[in-house]
Amino acid sequence: MLAGKMEQDIHLSDQLKENIQRLMTLYESQLSQSNELKTKLLQAESESEIRNQKISELQRKYDTLKIAKTIALSGTETHDVKIKINKIVRDIDRCIAMLNT
Repeated sequence: MLAGKMEQDIHLSDQLKENIQRLMTLYESQLSQSNELKTKLLQAESESEIRNQKISELQRKYDTLKIAKTIALSGTETHDVKIKINKIVRDIDRCIAMLNT
């Protein structure tokens, strides 16, 4: 009777050790996966920032080109050109405000 109880305790102890080992293995696997995902997230954030900077640069170039084209193609008086430039500046300010939100 005592030997049967002892064998059962040893068996339960072995099962507990196996379960702990499995949990540790799963934990290490999840930790590794978490670290990989954090690295990928940082990389994606960096790429996103670079793309946002490129978008801003292209927007500035586009706005400059738009102003130059407006002035070059316009044969109107200085007053009309100033009005067009002011409208373009307002458009640029609106675009910048949208990018900042």
